Amino acid sequence: MFIGAGCPTAGTTLELSSRPPEPPAVAPPSPSGDSPVTAVVAAKPYYVAYSADAVAGAQAEGRPVLLYFWAAWCPICRAEEPKLKALIETSAVPVAGFRVDIDTETELKSRFRVPYQHTTIILNARGEESVRFTGPVAEADLTSALEAAAK
Repeated sequence: MFIGAGCPTAGTTLELSSRPPEPPAVAPPSPSGDSPVTAVVAAKPYYVAYSADAVAGAQAEGRPVLLYFWAAWCPICRAEEPKLKALIETSAVPVAGFRVDIDTETELKSRFRVPYQHTTIILNARGEESVRFTGPVAEADLTSALEAAAK
């Protein structure tokens, strides 16, 4: 007797901020009149929910941008996104990563000719597509692609 099979529809969805972190602070000029002292803090990588303004801000900063086309109903997306987020946030490259909802961001999906979810597109610091992956991406491949996009 066949009872049933398939992918579960329930699962944990990674909650994301829709705002990138604040840029590093700059210290005020010293009282002696010397040149201002800038906080030497490398720009940190981050992964947040997509917004056109946040992507524009990341590109204005000269960051490589990662777009992960995702769907809440996709079991591959739900399994891969926590790994992708962790890899981005620990990267030596100051990448700006964005989860793009493939069901609602139809204009962006069309612009990048994305046929289905779990597609990852990396844009270089000039905003040009550097590489794309479909499906799960090996950590070494993603790290190499981010490093290449940062050059």
